Amino acid sequence: MKRKLIKISIWITGILLGLFLLITSGLYFFKDEICAFVIQEVNQHLKAKVKVQEVDLSFWGSFPNVSVDFNEVFIQDSYENSTPYDTLLYTERIRLKFNASDIWNEIYDVKEIELYPGSLQLKIDSTGQVNYDILKETSDTTRSNFNLTLEKVDLSEIRFQYNNIASSQYYSTYIDELELEGAFSEKEYTLHSKSELFINHIKSGNVASISNKPAFFDLNILVNQDIGVFQIPKAQIYIANLPFSLDGKVTNDDLYFHISSQNLELKDVANNFTLSSVDDIKKFSGSGTVKFDATIKGQIASNTPPEVNCDFSILKGQLIDPDTKLRISGIYLNGKYTNQGGQQREYLKLSNVSFQTLGGPFSGNLMITHFDAPTFKGKAKGNLDLAVLHQLFNFSSVETIKGNTLVNATFEVQSILQSNSTYIYDAKTVEGDLQLKNVALQLKGDKRLFEDVSGDIYLRGDQVGVDNFKVKVGKTDLQLNGIFNNIFAYFNKSGDLDANVQITSHYLDIQDLSTETKEEQISDGKDWILPSDINGEVILNAGEIKYEQHRFKALKSQLKIGKREFLFTDLSVQNAGADIYGNVKIEEKSPEIFTITTAISSSNIELKALFKEWNNFEQDVIGADNISGNVKVNLLFTAPFSLESGVIKKAIKSKIDLKIDNGRLKNVETFKEITKSLRSSSAKLLISKSATSTLEQKLLNLQFESLENTLIIENGKLEIPKMLIVSNALDLSLYGTHSFDDEIDYHFSFRFREIKDVKKDKEFGEVEDDKSGIKIFLRMYGNLDDPNFEWDQDAKKAEAKENREQAKKDAKSILKSEFGLFKGDSTVKAYQEVKLPKETIKVVNPNEIEKEEEVQKKETKIGNTLKKWKQQAEEENKVQFEVGD
Repeated sequence: MKRKLIKISIWITGILLGLFLLITSGLYFFKDEICAFVIQEVNQHLKAKVKVQEVDLSFWGSFPNVSVDFNEVFIQDSYENSTPYDTLLYTERIRLKFNASDIWNEIYDVKEIELYPGSLQLKIDSTGQVNYDILKETSDTTRSNFNLTLEKVDLSEIRFQYNNIASSQYYSTYIDELELEGAFSEKEYTLHSKSELFINHIKSGNVASISNKPAFFDLNILVNQDIGVFQIPKAQIYIANLPFSLDGKVTNDDLYFHISSQNLELKDVANNFTLSSVDDIKKFSGSGTVKFDATIKGQIASNTPPEVNCDFSILKGQLIDPDTKLRISGIYLNGKYTNQGGQQREYLKLSNVSFQTLGGPFSGNLMITHFDAPTFKGKAKGNLDLAVLHQLFNFSSVETIKGNTLVNATFEVQSILQSNSTYIYDAKTVEGDLQLKNVALQLKGDKRLFEDVSGDIYLRGDQVGVDNFKVKVGKTDLQLNGIFNNIFAYFNKSGDLDANVQITSHYLDIQDLSTETKEEQISDGKDWILPSDINGEVILNAGEIKYEQHRFKALKSQLKIGKREFLFTDLSVQNAGADIYGNVKIEEKSPEIFTITTAISSSNIELKALFKEWNNFEQDVIGADNISGNVKVNLLFTAPFSLESGVIKKAIKSKIDLKIDNGRLKNVETFKEITKSLRSSSAKLLISKSATSTLEQKLLNLQFESLENTLIIENGKLEIPKMLIVSNALDLSLYGTHSFDDEIDYHFSFRFREIKDVKKDKEFGEVEDDKSGIKIFLRMYGNLDDPNFEWDQDAKKAEAKENREQAKKDAKSILKSEFGLFKGDSTVKAYQEVKLPKETIKVVNPNEIEKEEEVQKKETKIGNTLKKWKQQAEEENKVQFEVGD
């Protein structure tokens, strides 16, 4: 028995293997003939441009049927002017299945068609022409060896679009699986249709009824090909996992569908029709019912959209958020949509809308008409809990929101379609009040969290008024009062916003108000910062303002806003303990490049605090620990400012009227360089080591009562005009330039006797400087980190020339004062005698004769000569001199 079973198994295996080899060999030998015949028959029925990468014959892959596979199939639109980029159909495979015995008998009846994966795009243009006219018309009714005796059509992973421009219909779906089974070749049959798909969009006219929702149906369609009728008996379909009843009928002339659902749970509708596309959206609990009833009817050949009538309602609704326990109850709504009568009569109406949240009740109604350019008309009254609304509708641009809004408004707003397919809005009627209470808001992609938002907003047509509007952003608090005009024109980008407001803040951090950090703004590329479409006046009052590491206090100003321009007038602010007054103008002439112009003054600047506040002005020569004193300043300043790199230093233009009282420079390393130069140069032959050391000690604790000058900044340099610094160390004459690259050229001069450490207190009193003696002229130049020193011969010659010129002026002045010369020359001033110190010696002799002698310590040669001339003139009393130019 065992041997017989083995033999039988071997025979069966051999027979099957032989049969397999026979069929495979037969298919191999007849493959080209069968494929060529099928291609020839298909081409006889198609008139479109069809591209096929490969045609193959298969049996074992479609057992027990034989299939002809068309791989990489592309069919172009049938429009006359279509291009290879205009796709009607593309698929990786179209499989035509045949009965194997029919193939053996040379009968090619197509039993099944499979198509997967791919894209099918049906289009009808504005004239009614279709892109799927690909079949040839034929009057030949003779039965051939190639026939469609379909029993099944299977589509998988197909992107399907239907776009009828003539009737404004657009459908877009992704068909995961669609099976159609029936006796397609019979005149009357029942077509069983089953599908799982995802609805991307269903749009009729300007109304999108369903978007981004899954759908499923399994129904039978009664087909009568003789009279051209497709009828759907009442069946159940699922859209967004919700059950709907469907029945309908399609004839050669018209169509009719009825979709309804009478007892949908409100919580299911809210959970499945939420505007969010997030898969793990939290599920609402609640109660209440939703009713829906819609009919769709129209003519097949009509260029007008089908007529849609839809009624829906919510009754006794309640929704509860499972996490926050926020509740919205008492939900009632009646709604109706219809396009009956054409676009001019199309409308969506929401009436008897009412619900209640923790904040209180709300009621209202809304009518939307003219969907090509919608008009919104309605009323709203009551309290809105913003957190509940966001949980229900999940506003796409909002990250988080909470708080309450009390609203009482009527409105009618008309939108106007522009040529660039955008809308602008015209407020026919907007009247009402909004009251915000404890609102918190954060938008998606925005780091700012707006907290404690409260205040009253008044809507009056094209005006919006705000009263006691408060908001907190980070550590910044703002309070706003004022009126904005031309609101709709501003939002429509057809006009400028006109603002007249007052802004008050206790603390304001500039970075809190920005949507991005400074680094993010720079990395995002250049864009305009200041607005070009806002005009108005703003009254500013801020207790403290923070910008990066700087602090400004007690800011008050009038701000005028123009086209990319801010003008601060009547500005008063405190910085580093100083009171600053003046005007500031900021202009943005190119993206992120500002021109700053200021005219400010202050009379109580404390240098140590100022240097500390402004980080020693980005230099390390004199720091906050090295300087002190009180400053009065009048500043004219203009410079461009880049958001990326800061102030463009080489473009600064400034005039600074400066007066420093009780000044002090302590431990400035640059002064050590001066005394170091004196020790290392030929000056050491004239100046003792002790004198140089004493000078150095005084320079390292340099004090002066007053210093006054006008400084000029231009072309990247600070220019210091010649000035005399009277200090505890020495009286120093100074002028020079200092560039922003620390390239310096300073010129110093001082009297030799002052650095010899001559004691000024003598036995007979204090020794006063008679301005005589040798002068030292020193030049310091090069880079501040490693300066060069040299005797300044040019400065010495220049001062000698100035002295000669001054002597000439003094001579003319004396001649004018003493002899009446140059009376007609207004440039010659009257001589003012320099009062020099004098000694008075009193001697008492035995005869009590007192003799008083006045000795003048020094007089100029010109002065002595002119005195002699005066004495001679008085004696002669007749001699007159006239000296011309």
